[in-house]
Amino acid sequence: MTIRHLHYDILTTVLPFLDPPTLLQFAVVCQSYSQPALRRLWNRPRITHADKLNNFIQTLYRSIQDEQQYDHNHHQHQRILRPYYEWITGLTIAFNSFQPIPLLHTFQSILFHHLPNLAYLSLHHTHAVFSPSVQRYRVQFCLLEIPLSEIPGPITLTHHPSDNGNDPLPWLDLYFNIPTSLKIVPLPLTHISITHSSITGLLLNDDYLYQIALSCPDLRKIRVSGFFSDKGVKHVANSCHALEIISFSLPKGLAQSNTITQNSLDCLSISCPRLTQFTCLGQTRIDPTLAEHTFRLHCPHFSYCDFGPNV
Repeated sequence: MTIRHLHYDILTTVLPFLDPPTLLQFAVVCQSYSQPALRRLWNRPRITHADKLNNFIQTLYRSIQDEQQYDHNHHQHQRILRPYYEWITGLTIAFNSFQPIPLLHTFQSILFHHLPNLAYLSLHHTHAVFSPSVQRYRVQFCLLEIPLSEIPGPITLTHHPSDNGNDPLPWLDLYFNIPTSLKIVPLPLTHISITHSSITGLLLNDDYLYQIALSCPDLRKIRVSGFFSDKGVKHVANSCHALEIISFSLPKGLAQSNTITQNSLDCLSISCPRLTQFTCLGQTRIDPTLAEHTFRLHCPHFSYCDFGPNV
């Protein structure tokens, strides 16, 4: 039996055990090896250098253009590139320090319109970009620079149970590092079926808290920093009744505030009876003893609270 007659299932069984350099060597052995090896290489690419990201974007763009030309006139145009964009199910862009995304708006358009199978997107130290097909989304120390008007529609992230019945917790971890001179625009999220949300490094206010609470009614854990008042806390209480852990902190460098009072904590304790932990740092108008008594009275499993200074 020649390599050409080797069953495809055998190839796909071997490929997951190969590292990227070996896969690349595997892909150039022969045509029979090329397709499955390249599909594996493009399945969940991880990019750690800016020049490689530039090559990645340009290759995707050429692949899409080639496919469109082929569809338009397939009798006279021979497909040159493989449909790499169809093979990508996960994408990680991870830099050690901030690096801009080259061709930012082109890449955003590709993510939004041309990666139908992208389910996982992880970004570190670069621009925050979006895709409507993403089910798991992680952003760390990223710059949100694309104006909302240039996002071609609302973002909806949904979580689907796994085939084996074990339904992992969906997470939304956003660690934005935005210069204070930039005008902060609303996160373009409409409804997200997530249970855990951590948003730090971004100067949130009550309006943002309202948007988060309204978009994420299934939240069980929320950790946010910003300028909040009773209004924002009540937004959370009225929308997220399954909350178990809440952490509010002030922006870094601000020691204290007096905008959250017992009034909103009363509302929170009644509306969120599953609450087990509550942290609210730097708020001077909260009586810690009274607040803890309120939570323990209305939340049977409440076990921890922290009303200390903002550090």
